[in-house]
Amino acid sequence: MVFTRENCKPIESPTEAQIAHALSLTKSSYCALSSEAGAYVQAAGGPGLFLIEWRSASGQHHRGSQATPVVPFPNGTTLSFSAGTVALASNEWFLAKQVKELFATFLAGQAFPSWVQWSPLSAGFGRVG
Repeated sequence: MVFTRENCKPIESPTEAQIAHALSLTKSSYCALSSEAGAYVQAAGGPGLFLIEWRSASGQHHRGSQATPVVPFPNGTTLSFSAGTVALASNEWFLAKQVKELFATFLAGQAFPSWVQWSPLSAGFGRVG
């Protein structure tokens, strides 16, 4: 696995502690953890709130959401980071501790926690359907 963070040297075979530390330094930026098979989980935003996306090894791209929103933002509130802005639904915001858990489970090759749901994205990264 390789962990990358914008404008930083990639970390080959990262530990959970290295990823947690790097995530804590992510501010209005993005980072990703990629497998050898081409799958990855990525987060954008920071320091405290993020959006998350996952790409399967087969190339399907997904945006994360959760049944119960963790912030009181209305649908359409934008997340601004170095690559631009993204309007999110109220349940698409994730806390830093949740992102750390998602990256840790991906690193360990485990199934994602049941509290995260994945919605397919089109090639242009808009929701399908």
